[in-house]
Amino acid sequence: MSRRSSGGNPLTRPEEEGNYLASLSDMMSGLLFIFIITLIVFVINFNMERIEAAEQKQELTEKYDELTDARKTRAEMLTSLERSLKMKGVEVSIDKDHGLLHIPEGILFDSGSAALPPEGGRTLDIIAEQLSTLLPCYSGKADAPAPDECRDNYKPGRLEAVFVEGHTDNVPMPPRGGIQDNWDLSTKRAVTTYRHLLGHAPTLAAFVNLDGDPLFGVSGYAASRPRNPHDTPTPDAQNRRIDLRFLLAAPRGQEQDKATP
Repeated sequence: MSRRSSGGNPLTRPEEEGNYLASLSDMMSGLLFIFIITLIVFVINFNMERIEAAEQKQELTEKYDELTDARKTRAEMLTSLERSLKMKGVEVSIDKDHGLLHIPEGILFDSGSAALPPEGGRTLDIIAEQLSTLLPCYSGKADAPAPDECRDNYKPGRLEAVFVEGHTDNVPMPPRGGIQDNWDLSTKRAVTTYRHLLGHAPTLAAFVNLDGDPLFGVSGYAASRPRNPHDTPTPDAQNRRIDLRFLLAAPRGQEQDKATP
């Protein structure tokens, strides 16, 4: 005749209960260990993301400040250029937000012509002289020595490019005098202006941006970028002009700065 144990499951032996509890304890310990490891990894990743976000925010803030300061510097440069030209008797206007110096058609070219008359040439001579004095303070490599004329106001690398732009009104121009249309007229005037500026002040050709590329370039827009838009053909004198567009150099990241020789 068999005997039954006095307590517990009659089918479970004491040593089996101990093994079961030990296995359950090991499993719980393992789950707790996994939970702790997971929590540690989460905390590390969370902190790393916060650090990266803070670094990115700092970098964006620095770039914003750099760009804002560059825009302020460009505005000061244009104001100085406008003032110096008006003191020399050259009436121009500026657009600080877009970095533009507007030169009216009437002080450079005759209507419908890309040939530069003597008075227009003398005006460009004055502009070239003022540019050759001003631009060394805003162009060139960041580690270049400061020129004597701008030692107290030296901000190299702020300019990416200076475009000589030709513009016309939206009145269609029939072919005449070797000019086919307004696109041809605006482009030829820009090229004529560019060549005269650099011909009178050859040092302008030596001015470069941070990458060592020449600052000056040429573009023609016909009537596609009017100061005063018109739906119908309108001989608006403000739209017939030569613009000097001063483009800012974009802020550079740390990796790009390190890669720059």
